[in-house]
Amino acid sequence: MSAIFLKLQDVIAERLQVPATGLTPDTTLESLGIDSLAQIELMFDLEEHFNVRFNTDQDPLKTLGEVARLIEQAEPVEG
Repeated sequence: MSAIFLKLQDVIAERLQVPATGLTPDTTLESLGIDSLAQIELMFDLEEHFNVRFNTDQDPLKTLGEVARLIEQAEPVEG
C-alpha cells in the first residue's frame, strides 16, 4: 500500500472511529456509511489534511483506493 493510502487509512479510522486494519483500498465509502453529503465534508477535510486541492469536476468516488488516487493526483496548495 502507498504511503498516501496508509495516511488516509489513519484519517478515516480516526474520523469514523473504526479500526484502521479493516480499511483496504477496496473498502467502499458506502460500507463506511459515507453518503454524498458526508463525502463532500470528507473531501474538504482531506484537502486540509494533505494540503491539496481536488478537481471539483470529478465523478463520485466509490472506494478508499479511488480516494487515495485522487489525493496522489491532486494539486498541492502553494504557500
